[in-house]
Amino acid sequence: MGEQKMVPREPTDNEIDAVAFHLCEADGADPHQLIWEGNPPEPWGEVWQRYTEPARAICRTMISAAPPVPAADAELITTVIRDVAELDNPSHPDWPEALVVTPDDLRNILERNLQTAADALAAENARLRKCVEAADGQLSRVLHEMAGAVSVCWEPRPTGVFETTQALEFVAAAIAELRAALKEPSGG
Repeated sequence: MGEQKMVPREPTDNEIDAVAFHLCEADGADPHQLIWEGNPPEPWGEVWQRYTEPARAICRTMISAAPPVPAADAELITTVIRDVAELDNPSHPDWPEALVVTPDDLRNILERNLQTAADALAAENARLRKCVEAADGQLSRVLHEMAGAVSVCWEPRPTGVFETTQALEFVAAAIAELRAALKEPSGG
């Protein structure tokens, strides 16, 4: 079985913005103060936006220190975050840019996405089981044919009758060993 693909994760805009906002406040600046640029001056953005590049670097450093996320888990996490972001809950009156997420909202989103992931894993498991069963059905045929072919590889070629009892015992032992390895791989 191949190794699971790992996905390096980039920081999200929300993570970067949150850190930038914090850095701005830590510097004692008013995050919502407008920045004016150009001639004539026009608003460029708010002061906290000047902190996005250092915030991005901090987020990348924090993420790189975390263990890598398998691709399937990264996809599930992204889907959950997207579903949370798409909630249409009213925001708090004192913080209109905030997204209100109730425990029930989060539980429903997680249950739905985890069930979808479990269903996908069950389908993949069933597909792999059919592949293993098909390969197992071919195992006996291939090994018996191989034993018969090996019997004529001698030089000079033996004469007489090929007695199959010992060859069949070798094949049966090889099949048993391979099936045991498939059920419980030892890794070495």
